Amino acid sequence: MHRCCNFLGFTEKLYKKLEKCSEQFETKLLYMDLLSRLIGIHKLLVLNFYPYVQRFLQPHQREVTKILLYAAQSAHEMVPPDASQALVKTIADNFIAERNSTEVIAVGMNSIREICARCPFAMTSDLIQDLAQYRKYRNKNVMSAAKSLVQLYRHIDPNMLRRRDRGRPAVGAEDLKLAEFGEVRAANYIEGAEVLPSDEDDVEDDADGWESASNASDDSGDGEWVDVPKSDDEAEGTTGYINPEVEALSPEAKKEKAAAVSSARFFSQKEFDIIRKKKIADIMGTNKGSKRSAVEAGLDKEPGQFVSLSDIERLSKRPKETRADKIAGSRVAREDRGAFGKPKPKMNPHASTTNKQKARGKNFMMIRQKVRGKQKRSFRDKQISFRNALVKQLKSK
Repeated sequence: MHRCCNFLGFTEKLYKKLEKCSEQFETKLLYMDLLSRLIGIHKLLVLNFYPYVQRFLQPHQREVTKILLYAAQSAHEMVPPDASQALVKTIADNFIAERNSTEVIAVGMNSIREICARCPFAMTSDLIQDLAQYRKYRNKNVMSAAKSLVQLYRHIDPNMLRRRDRGRPAVGAEDLKLAEFGEVRAANYIEGAEVLPSDEDDVEDDADGWESASNASDDSGDGEWVDVPKSDDEAEGTTGYINPEVEALSPEAKKEKAAAVSSARFFSQKEFDIIRKKKIADIMGTNKGSKRSAVEAGLDKEPGQFVSLSDIERLSKRPKETRADKIAGSRVAREDRGAFGKPKPKMNPHASTTNKQKARGKNFMMIRQKVRGKQKRSFRDKQISFRNALVKQLKSK
């Protein structure tokens, strides 16, 4: 997928085959999966693919969650707003409605969040304000999905939200503004680099540890394990790179320090992760539950090349079990338990049975007198029986 010579030509030929495909629906899904991955990875413009996907975006459609996943995979920031907004509008109209179940609404909201995380231009201010009202929905799955979408746009462009949905202003949130489509914002420094030390020697080099471990394994040759010591950054998290004196600097001084650090040396991938986490911490502020909100909105990780199906079908609350699920669960629970209602085995298998067990196998005419005697008697019958017993007792004397 990464080594193709002509990505755009191959994708257009593949889409023409998809349009004329008369195979089974599973084959069409494979075509759509490959197309969406190519479009998303290489940021290609195949605008006819989005109206084609919209035809299948119905809650009753078979494998609709996979189709929503393909739509999210094919979204990127180079897609024109007309195409991406039409896709999001179709999902909102067909899935996010009161006539649908709560699971359908939550899946539609999660799909819109994944699309907007890759293509922020797909959302309009009117639509995000309407979807933000589901934050107080009666179902927890819908409520958490709406909160994650609102939290995403607090990080991207808070001005699209209503004032009450923007949350408490935090450090750096006032500078957030979504760029226009096609706008390039060139910078001469890496934003947020001021949290890193200016000297590369201050950062511990992990290559020495790997070199020593590899040499030790080559010398031993007996197949034994080699203990590699953990670095300070792995033990203490990201505190080893962050300079506490940066918090006291003014915004202009932070920009100057970031420019100086950016031009001084190359950054490792771990340092880029630290910069991104520090940005999120500044934007989220110190509000209660900010860490959980960042995880729900997907801000704790960068959008990958592929979308996971669990991100589309994510439900915060376990759905109600059907009758078949309950029966299956009860059968699993009875596997390690003895059969209910069966008699306990005898201690001596050669022992005889009791009179009660023998009576069960007898004919009813043989035991009807005993059964009749056990029936509830009237007070008069008890009197007669008690009198006869006393008379019999006196005669015996």
